[in-house]
Amino acid sequence: RNAKHDGKVTGTSNYVGGLIGYINGSLTMEDSEQSDNVTSTGTQAGGIVGYTSSNGNTFTRVIMNGTTTGSEYTGGIIGQVNHYNTVISNSEVKGNVTGNSSEVGGFIGYAYNAGQTSTSYKTTIQNSKMSADVNGTSSSYVGGLIGRVYYNATITNSSNTGKVTGTSSYVGGLVGQADIARSEERRVGKECRS
Repeated sequence: RNAKHDGKVTGTSNYVGGLIGYINGSLTMEDSEQSDNVTSTGTQAGGIVGYTSSNGNTFTRVIMNGTTTGSEYTGGIIGQVNHYNTVISNSEVKGNVTGNSSEVGGFIGYAYNAGQTSTSYKTTIQNSKMSADVNGTSSSYVGGLIGRVYYNATITNSSNTGKVTGTSSYVGGLVGQADIARSEERRVGKECRS
């Protein structure tokens, strides 16, 4: 709670985050902020967290003020969510997000929940806002909030007011691609706008 980092974060490999590089365990983060830029030449770069691989992570009133630049799996809040339950609420990204490969999103680059058939395992974004641009250079799967969703996801009362630019396939104002055909819950986007 009340975690803040004011300096730049630069990495040359994977799992780079403004506050945390890699989460392997349940985490609750509240009222936290990254104020400067995050830059990585590797995969899984996030403005707040590079990579999560555990159940029960919640991010509430989290703000990313700086820009986030990475390669594959780049997001303004989280680079990649790998399985299980992650909730982002009442949060905002104010800096541009740029990815030089696939899966680039304003909040999450890649939300991957394959094999988790229970509806309790999903990625949720609610009451949150992306207010900067998302740029996918040489990228597919580019979205204003999530670059790519695989299986369960819910986006509620959230918006993207910035530009979304991609140079390849699957580019969307909120989600680049929602691959949830086998999901128990197929809701992506309720009371949302771009």
